[in-house]
Amino acid sequence: MDTGSPFKFGFDLASVTGNEGEQAADHSVQPGPTVMARDERIDNKRCIKKDELAVVDLESCRKLMSRKALQYEQFAVGDVEPLKKVLVSPSNDTSTCANASSEKETRSLIESENTDIIEGVYEGGLKVWECSMDLCQYLAEQVSRFRNMSAVPIHRYDGELVWNDCQGALSANGSTLEIGCGHGLPGCLIHRESLLERKRSDGGQGIGEGSKIMFSDYNEFVLRDATLPNIILNTPEILNQKEANAYPHSDQVLSGVSMVSGDWMELSSQLMQGRILGATEERRGPSPVERLPSNGRFDLVLAAETTYSNKATRDTAILLARHLKHETGVGLIATKRYYFGVGGGADALREVAKEELIEKEGCWDCSEGTKRRILVETIREYDNGSGNIRELLRVRLINGAAS
Repeated sequence: MDTGSPFKFGFDLASVTGNEGEQAADHSVQPGPTVMARDERIDNKRCIKKDELAVVDLESCRKLMSRKALQYEQFAVGDVEPLKKVLVSPSNDTSTCANASSEKETRSLIESENTDIIEGVYEGGLKVWECSMDLCQYLAEQVSRFRNMSAVPIHRYDGELVWNDCQGALSANGSTLEIGCGHGLPGCLIHRESLLERKRSDGGQGIGEGSKIMFSDYNEFVLRDATLPNIILNTPEILNQKEANAYPHSDQVLSGVSMVSGDWMELSSQLMQGRILGATEERRGPSPVERLPSNGRFDLVLAAETTYSNKATRDTAILLARHLKHETGVGLIATKRYYFGVGGGADALREVAKEELIEKEGCWDCSEGTKRRILVETIREYDNGSGNIRELLRVRLINGAAS
């Protein structure tokens, strides 16, 4: 199907647009990202400052979205409800913010250069990477197990039985962070299932409040034009709406959602301080801080293809150490084993996790002398016999120093 967008799945995703039916993704080879270095075409005003975060105004964006019908693709994930992905291209600009002109220039550059990443400007959020689909499939498996609580527990943290990797996130006070989210499909799946769990717990009389979830991406326009539409598209059945692009009660499904754009390390710094700058008192509904765990640590941290370079791999490790709940938190990182030409990958993350610096990052909120370390386990491996091997990693913050 030709959507007119240069941003398509890097694998063959048979799909439908705006109607019934679903297809499973066929994971063929997808290369690593193409990176465009900064040059004279990229002036300073396009670059995102390291200390600058933007909190997306969900209500304003929702009203803007309601003016048009969303076109989308739909695909199967395990035996849970299908996921939907909005069709978006760099030219689909809906910005009304103060830096709209700069955003349009950035989008034009992305489209003309057909690049995945522009250093300091854009981090590939309009493209759905194959590892994101690996993560969605695994989350669907975990959700199915969670629904069947007669299953045998698969982990024991702090002496407590845990049914699976999604249990904490799907609980009444659960919390999820998806970093480098782009379209945010893994987070959308968790958010949808959390709301459904609340609805089931309430006897189907209403959706109540789901768990808290934060979507984080480098670019605000990605959150506005890709992530938020996907959240809305994937929740109509919760509201007993027949059409995915019906919006009247969509604010109900956004009560536990926050979206923040900008640099990961600045986001991490503010999370550790229990604040998100850029939030204003005039915003409707709960502030972004009220939608977050008070200690800045999450039950579940999701990431797909965030280890595409050595620097990005280190940043991912630091963020996991700082923001996973001690012992009970789970990080699920979908990545290629190695990104040819740019470094990073699963092997690099395992090595970085052993460093003393990363251990110290995990103890920022501990008493002196506390020892914690990052444990990285491979729980899935995907090898089609040609191209790059992909892995799904489980990451936990546990007691003790690395051996």
